[in-house]
Amino acid sequence: MCNSSLLFIISTIKALYVSKLILWKVFNILLIISSYLCNSFNVVDKNIILFDYLAIFLVCISYLNNMKINVILIALLIYEYYKFSTISSTKTITFVLTILTSIVYTYIYTSPLYYNIISLSFILGIFIYKIRDLFYQHNIYKYNIELTYVWHICVLNILYISSFTAV
Repeated sequence: MCNSSLLFIISTIKALYVSKLILWKVFNILLIISSYLCNSFNVVDKNIILFDYLAIFLVCISYLNNMKINVILIALLIYEYYKFSTISSTKTITFVLTILTSIVYTYIYTSPLYYNIISLSFILGIFIYKIRDLFYQHNIYKYNIELTYVWHICVLNILYISSFTAV
């Protein structure tokens, strides 16, 4: 059982305090709940994973805050769900697009320290995600909790710093 999802409380408090985007604040709270449900039980429930992916998607589109882009992403999400009964690809595309946007905004609007932290968290996060995925493919679950903690710390850093530029 992994409760590292509760780390998102830190980034949510920062979002509530700093950001002007109401949906960014609301969906950060939703992310705590969905991630906790997804990572706290040994049973893999498709509906809980879907809820977690939806919460990630909602946090991302609330950060992007661009009607044209969000409409396209929502249409893609609906299409993927009805065609394949999942939203994994759309969630991943939206997540990466949002992080790249956040990195650019952080570079433009904040200090170099925040830019370096968010960039390092993104690169480390990809590395950790790929290692965890590789372990899953080989049925190695020994380091799952540790890798999930490191992954959540990377995402926490990104969410925390992104709150400065979520306007």
